Amino acid sequence: MSSDGKPISDAQLRRISLEWTRKAKEPITVEAIGSVIYGFGSELAVLRLYYAHRLVPSDRLKVSWSAPRKTWYFSYESDILLG
Repeated sequence: MSSDGKPISDAQLRRISLEWTRKAKEPITVEAIGSVIYGFGSELAVLRLYYAHRLVPSDRLKVSWSAPRKTWYFSYESDILLG
């Protein structure tokens, strides 16, 4: 956790956004909601993110459709990231 009580800092979120956009090979909108990091984008983009992170056993990953946002998302929660 960062010193302000947020799970991740704004700088970390920007780095994650750049990394995920590179891995997804297209733009990804990244948000931290609670202790979970979400990446919103096309179905193919979020599946690429899932594939890139699938082998880390302590991570909890999900790909699904967000009806309210009308887009696909990838969610990432990691014991390592959150300490």
